[in-house]
Amino acid sequence: MAKKHPSSKQEDIRKIGKVGGYSYSITIPKALIQNLGWREHQKVVVTQEGDALVIRDWKPRRTKGKKR
Repeated sequence: MAKKHPSSKQEDIRKIGKVGGYSYSITIPKALIQNLGWREHQKVVVTQEGDALVIRDWKPRRTKGKKR
């Protein structure tokens, strides 16, 4: 189970693990995945913004009433 940072009740402290020779992994709390409506095998985009990593859904959600 992940430890909570003493300065924030919202943060989960996670460790970075090595996968194979060229990649790393971080587990994401189940509650966060569920809150976003994501599921197993979902494609995501990982980008760097300053000193942070941002994980976004690969396909932006459609807004109701608009067709593409």
